[in-house]
Amino acid sequence: MSTWYLTPHGSRTGMLLYVYRFDQEDADTARERFFSSLKDLESFGYCDGDGERLLAFHHTTDCGFVLTGRGAEFAALTGPREDEDTVDMGPTPWDGVLEVIRRGEYEVALERCREIIAEQPWHRNAYVAGAMLSAFLERYVDTEEFAILGSRCFPKDGLLQHYFAVSDLHQNRPEKAKKGLLQAMELDATLLAPRVLLAVLLIQEGRPKESLTIIRECPEGGEDHRASAELRRLYRWVIGCRMLRMLGLTLTILGALSVIVVGWLGLLPALGGLFVIGGSSLAFGRTLNDVMDRQRQDDVNQALRRLNYRPDGHQPVS
Repeated sequence: MSTWYLTPHGSRTGMLLYVYRFDQEDADTARERFFSSLKDLESFGYCDGDGERLLAFHHTTDCGFVLTGRGAEFAALTGPREDEDTVDMGPTPWDGVLEVIRRGEYEVALERCREIIAEQPWHRNAYVAGAMLSAFLERYVDTEEFAILGSRCFPKDGLLQHYFAVSDLHQNRPEKAKKGLLQAMELDATLLAPRVLLAVLLIQEGRPKESLTIIRECPEGGEDHRASAELRRLYRWVIGCRMLRMLGLTLTILGALSVIVVGWLGLLPALGGLFVIGGSSLAFGRTLNDVMDRQRQDDVNQALRRLNYRPDGHQPVS
């Protein structure tokens, strides 16, 4: 990084220009310093006096620029805003992405997201849409890329963390995926997609009690009514299958004991018990697969609502 002191023509007021080069061997470190400095400056807010205040920034693939000045001189540095004639605004690149998604052209929409991010690295929706679309297209390496890049700008975004976990799961990193899903739930407790996925994973691992705990802790007022319905359905299935397995186990034990009294006819209840256990397990396995398939389809169907949803009522950065 290099620092330059700039003085506008005809003014004694100075500015600091920080230049970050990303084309060196430690490009990732330089990018992290760039984004970290922006976050620090934004956290200072509208400071005055001698406090350093962000004036402008710009970011490309090979470098980043941050321009700052004294808080007390902010108005003098930026100058008065000139009144401009009202013009009709055409559709933005993001509007184009939404239209392409509605038409079902997901490959095209994915590339449009990349283009937007290259021009506007703080466009949160482009990262989320890119991660969502690449996951639907089963391009999980791309999902991971969108989630990582987006998390650098928005480290507390639960939805980006959710897609990061999805990419881990489909790249044979289940333990990391479960930790990521828990983190996504901590970042945004009202986000239900990671809760559904984690509940299914725990059931598949033979941990129904932990899955029930995850489902019971679901808060009211989640952002996805379909996911909420899936959680209720999972809860009923887990309870129902546990009861059927207990019934099957009871029949099996009674059948084994009755062999002593009535002979081989006593095996009939035992066989019935085994059938109940096996049938319930098979049906439940198919149900879990159906839940995963529905969630994958609903991920695109609910895309527009998820992209604009915020539990605190604020609109996402775009």
